[in-house]
Amino acid sequence: MTVWSLERAPLRFTWSVRGPPSKNAQVATKLVDQILNNSQAVDLHELCICKNKLVWVLYCDLECIDCDGDLLLADPTDEEEALALSKITIVMDKNEICFLHKSGGVPISSTLLKTCIDQSKKRAEKISSLIRTAIKDL
Repeated sequence: MTVWSLERAPLRFTWSVRGPPSKNAQVATKLVDQILNNSQAVDLHELCICKNKLVWVLYCDLECIDCDGDLLLADPTDEEEALALSKITIVMDKNEICFLHKSGGVPISSTLLKTCIDQSKKRAEKISSLIRTAIKDL
């Protein structure tokens, strides 16, 4: 079992408020949960202590330290997000799609979807390269 929570710096984000998580934070937390569970990034079977009796609960707190626009997107600003007619989230592992989510808005064409997937592949390669560079000297 995994339990995810999303923290945000109150002074940095316009959607951040004290008290219970906002609707945006709840939606983002649920989406991260779906992404990680559906992508099998965490092998839930490994949390089993005693079959059908005991399991570890993995609590994961995500701290967002910088965001201009949608929490789960890397590129749009607040202004760009306000102009968007639709949102799509694509999670890649190497060249494989782990998760794809389109939350309402206008329908998108198969050509635009392919363009989004191609851009996601390039972005995933760039981020993977940055991570490898950052951890190679650890």
